[in-house]
Amino acid sequence: MTGKYKNPSGTVKRLLKILLRDSDHNAIIGDFDEIYCNLYDSRGKIYAYLWYWRQVFVSIPDFITGLTYRTGGMVKNYLTISFRNIKRQKVYTLLNLSGLAIGMACCILIMFYVIYEMSYDKYHSNADNIYRMTDYCTMAGNSYHYAVAPGAPAPVFAEEIPDIRSFVRIFNFQGSDEQQAMISIDNKNFEQNGILIADSTFYEVFSGEFIFGDPAEVLDEPGSAVLTQETAEKIFGSENPIGKVLNISSFPVREVRITGIVKDIPENSHFSYKVLISSSSIKGRFRKALMEEWLNITNYTYFLLEENADTEHVEKKMADIFENHSGQESRETGIMKEFLLQRLTDIHLKSHLESEQRANGNILYVYSFSIIAFFILCIACINFMNLLTARSAKRAKEIGLRKVLGAKRKQLIIQFLMESFLMTAAGLGIGSVIVAFVLPAFAGFTGIDPGYAVLNSGAFFIIIPVMMIFTGLLGGLYPAVFLTGYIPAKVMKGNFLRSMGKRPVLRNILVAFQFTISASLIAGTLIVADQLDFMKNMDLGFKNDQVLVVAVKESSTVRNFKNIKNELSSNPGINEVSFSSSIPGMRMGVCAFVPEGFSESETFLMDTYYVDEDFFITYEMSLIYGRNFSPEISTDADRSFIINETAAERMGFGSDAVGKELSNLTNGRQGKIIGIISDYHHRSLKEAVEPMVLGYRSGGGPRISIRIGTENILETISYLEDKWKKFEPNRSFTFYFLDEYFNTQYSAEERMSRIFGYFTFLAILIACLGVIGLSSYTAEQRRKEIGIRKVLGASIETLMLGFSRNFLILALISNTISIPVTYFLIGNYWLDNFAFRTNIGVGVFLITASVLTLIVLLTVSYQSLKTAYTNPVDSIKHE
Repeated sequence: MTGKYKNPSGTVKRLLKILLRDSDHNAIIGDFDEIYCNLYDSRGKIYAYLWYWRQVFVSIPDFITGLTYRTGGMVKNYLTISFRNIKRQKVYTLLNLSGLAIGMACCILIMFYVIYEMSYDKYHSNADNIYRMTDYCTMAGNSYHYAVAPGAPAPVFAEEIPDIRSFVRIFNFQGSDEQQAMISIDNKNFEQNGILIADSTFYEVFSGEFIFGDPAEVLDEPGSAVLTQETAEKIFGSENPIGKVLNISSFPVREVRITGIVKDIPENSHFSYKVLISSSSIKGRFRKALMEEWLNITNYTYFLLEENADTEHVEKKMADIFENHSGQESRETGIMKEFLLQRLTDIHLKSHLESEQRANGNILYVYSFSIIAFFILCIACINFMNLLTARSAKRAKEIGLRKVLGAKRKQLIIQFLMESFLMTAAGLGIGSVIVAFVLPAFAGFTGIDPGYAVLNSGAFFIIIPVMMIFTGLLGGLYPAVFLTGYIPAKVMKGNFLRSMGKRPVLRNILVAFQFTISASLIAGTLIVADQLDFMKNMDLGFKNDQVLVVAVKESSTVRNFKNIKNELSSNPGINEVSFSSSIPGMRMGVCAFVPEGFSESETFLMDTYYVDEDFFITYEMSLIYGRNFSPEISTDADRSFIINETAAERMGFGSDAVGKELSNLTNGRQGKIIGIISDYHHRSLKEAVEPMVLGYRSGGGPRISIRIGTENILETISYLEDKWKKFEPNRSFTFYFLDEYFNTQYSAEERMSRIFGYFTFLAILIACLGVIGLSSYTAEQRRKEIGIRKVLGASIETLMLGFSRNFLILALISNTISIPVTYFLIGNYWLDNFAFRTNIGVGVFLITASVLTLIVLLTVSYQSLKTAYTNPVDSIKHE
């Protein structure tokens, strides 16, 4: 017998107990202890201790082999039983698979959208350390936040702030895609947009995959230019264009030499370009105005900061440097500036500043659609839970018998979870097939790039397993615990319901939860659609129907405005023609004005553009005070302004503004206010009406607004196209209708409305699949009861109402719960983004309640009719 002092450590014994079989480990360990004592006496403690540990390592292969065999056999048994149960219940399997497949397909599609929206600008190797400098300025008590900044500060900041590794300024002279420059080479002409001018440090800050050229040198020399691969192929085909010289008309830089070709810019970028020209190409006074001004905003500025730089510290240093260089001038002009840093990867979803390079997305929509995806998946899981627990009576005796035969509850839970994960895997497979078919259409209406490699995203390979585990556990865990909790003795006697001692309260709660989500989505869809309809039909203060806009591409066309007006007006299908620098719905310039009676330190920033005398007539706008511009009055050309009501109120003049002097600090122009025009929405209804100043030019500007008649529209457009060949023979004729262009400002809301609508329909469809399954189960359970009621004289209508009553009560409760939820999330949170918004009336919730009630009735009507019309004799005999 071994002494206590000769026992090996408890750790090695515990390991052996784990590795050896339960049935023989005590005997084997006893033998090992005896051998250990003998070795301890004959060979020493260390030798005996090492021998004991050797037995542990020798036992590992047998343990693994046994575990694999037992586990493999157990898994095989679980799979076999799971497949049998799934195959045996074909209808419920079909309903579950359909709900899971549609739910998972919706989640995957929304995941594609979310991953794509979150991927913007992350392809840059330094994305996490790139920041855009924005300009937050305050004038006359009003604040404005611009994405553009002055040209002078960037190089000074980069030199004096150690945390700034590099900077780049980007100048966009085209403003919009319709303003195309003409590129010429070898007597060939190409219209081109997307031409930017940038500092030589562009590729120090941003990434570019070069086909030809050295990114460190391509923009060093004046007149050097980089083309994207698409642009190079359009102009040169397969020829190597390096060293070729391009001539550019209607652009500040007239001649450039190609020094590099870069692969096309990904779509998931907050700005893009087709041609990039070195900023050293800009000379003279133009260069001074763009790059040496501390107050006038002229460019987009980006900084590459050091790793882990403190942005607040950098912003404070920028404020100090600005104060030293231009603080006094800033106070004298009344323009108080603050330069802020904005992370590059936040711009697309979180930035909606003045003068953004392109329309950005909205983080609110990303959150909203993620929540919708989660709820749709929950609805599918609830279907699975409800149908499985509802069918529990069918499997009660099976579970009771297996428990009697020695099955442990843990094994039964694993069995049910195995079934759940099998269904989940099958649903994921079918859902993936659905996604493959609908992804191109989905990409089309959401605006994502279908070529974006979502599968290369690490998030994809995290979210898919998480979604599968979440669905498998949520769908199967509660039914597994619920079903395996049966008391075998009572179940075997057939007293199933009393063995549980509960009514299906949880099932009703889950169905109510499904209906609440469905009702909220229906109400949300109605509110979004109502807001869109409100914006499109609200009185804008001008008439935008039947107005056709043509973008002028040559400055000579603007100079020839009189002849063009005369020729176009001679056509009976054309009512009015006007030249202007901008149109309603298009971003315009902002200038600093000092009204009469104010000092230069009391400056007002106001939207500004130039029109001719026919602009107000063409758009049917109303002058409420004063007069229109006139070519007969010489002083109107450079010494007159017309302002809107908001500008008159902001300056404190009201109707007395007519006759007051107004000075434009931006261009030095001074004049009198000759008229006040009623406010009109020159921006979208998401924004409040801002103060605006209109100046007069007889040539107006590079956009022609043409009001055409309602008859022979195609003939009128054909006439305009023929005439344009005479006005601009080397240019294509491009036009758009203003009402359609104005409504493009609501494209993000249009997409949201469509996505909301589609996924609301799918969520309701999934919920209906669950209701079909539950109504089928309820009909089966109440078959004898309904037969007896029918024998006792109950009518078909009474039976149908009694059958549907529980579902209708749940729908009513769900509608009541959804009202405050929808009102807060959609009614307040989302609608607060709009300066002009619709009111949420009771009608929205009445329609929601009616739609949901009708859907529930239609869903259960088949089973209720089938049950109500069943022969009562057959029902009463049914067991």
